[in-house]
Amino acid sequence: MPFPAAVPIPSTAADFSKHPGVVPSPMVGTAFRAPEPGAKSFVDIVADVCIIPPNSFALASTIEYFRIPRDILTVCLGKSTYARCGIIVNVTPFEPEWEGHVTIEISNTTPLPAKIYANEGIAQVLFFQGDEPCEKSYKDKKGKYQAQRGVTLPKL
Repeated sequence: MPFPAAVPIPSTAADFSKHPGVVPSPMVGTAFRAPEPGAKSFVDIVADVCIIPPNSFALASTIEYFRIPRDILTVCLGKSTYARCGIIVNVTPFEPEWEGHVTIEISNTTPLPAKIYANEGIAQVLFFQGDEPCEKSYKDKKGKYQAQRGVTLPKL
């Protein structure tokens, strides 16, 4: 199914279903899961800053709670300022009728520790509207990450 060109939406972005397009940058909240220096496991951190060790990664959650309409698919991309510093953001697409806080993987590809600040935009979300609603949505499939809140670890 082809998607129309994305168009900017108002900065309030209160109702995504009426305004497909680019949304203001999702912001990382104050909850992180990151490796503790010298430790072999992740720790939960609630802070305004998270230091990611060299060549490692952390998980974070967005402040925003998303509800994706049945005829919308999104793609989330890291912002270039972070990429230019060796910080890579990875998020899978938000499928039609998925909802929840987005768990963001933040990779530090550098040989130095990286400081990530809470409440700052770290990625951008592109919304694409289909010509018709999808046949089977994430909600229909009873997706395992439906309605997730905060940092959600993998469910294998």
